[in-house]
Amino acid sequence: MINTDNITIVPGDQLALIPFGTLISDSSSYSKGNYQMLPYWFKSHNIAYANSATLLAASLKNQQHKSKEKSILAFAPSFEITPESTLYRQDTVRSSLGNLGWTIKEEEAITDYFSVESYQSELATETLFRKKSENYPIIHIASHSLVDDEYPMYSKIAFSLNQSDTINDG
Repeated sequence: MINTDNITIVPGDQLALIPFGTLISDSSSYSKGNYQMLPYWFKSHNIAYANSATLLAASLKNQQHKSKEKSILAFAPSFEITPESTLYRQDTVRSSLGNLGWTIKEEEAITDYFSVESYQSELATETLFRKKSENYPIIHIASHSLVDDEYPMYSKIAFSLNQSDTINDG
């Protein structure tokens, strides 16, 4: 009996021909003709294969090294603008954008699987995006986009506004 959910198999020679995922973990539960109900390994274990133990060890070492680094930059801006805000009166397009309800939960879900540097709500500004984005291979932006079909180069991604920023408009 195997007491783990994750199994990595490094088969050699003829063992490489065995489909380990289709092995049965308990032969006593066999009922004739009902193969769907059998306790196959793949139903209770995550099965991975490696071509060699040396490559597996190198891959695991590389994954541990990468997991220490932030590999994804994520932004989930907020679009809450009050009517009292000067930006509300100046930016009619932005004032029509509503908050996207699941952006923060979406970003938090990504952190369950990857190493993420995350900026949410009012921290998710265009200025910070421009400063940080060149240092990441993957960038996740949970935001509104404004597409200009006639002049595509004028299409935009909306970020949170920073009223003290005079260079970037969000």
